[in-house]
Amino acid sequence: MQIQLAIDVLLCLLLLFLLWQMNRQGRKKSGPEPIGADMEQLKKFIEESRRLSTEFVESLEEGRKNLKSLAFALDEREGRLRELLVRSEQLLKKESGMEKSEVSRGADRYRDVLKMMDEGRSDREVADRFELSAGEVELIKNLKRREHPEAS
Repeated sequence: MQIQLAIDVLLCLLLLFLLWQMNRQGRKKSGPEPIGADMEQLKKFIEESRRLSTEFVESLEEGRKNLKSLAFALDEREGRLRELLVRSEQLLKKESGMEKSEVSRGADRYRDVLKMMDEGRSDREVADRFELSAGEVELIKNLKRREHPEAS
């Protein structure tokens, strides 16, 4: 709005200056005809300037609104990205801790199954004790035979 006001003030000053110039030239020249034609051109010029300045101010306002909405959208996305980053870091920490414990638990379990089989327990007893299927117990036995063929 301040831009519009400044432009209007400048146009008024320009108008006064042109009127002063025409008045000065009118005294030198005789006849009011050129002044009338010049006034019409000046009026057209002023109207065109006002129209253009109004369009310019409207364009600036629209651009400002668009920038605000873009900034808001970017802030939202940045927040979501930060949330996702924190969550992914937490999951990675959690997962890396779980993997280590699961691997050690799996190895211990495998050793315990082999120990029970070495003690002469049946496949069914081993499967029930470790909540394994008969196929899993058979697989473990076959893996042991492959790793240690001399033990079989």
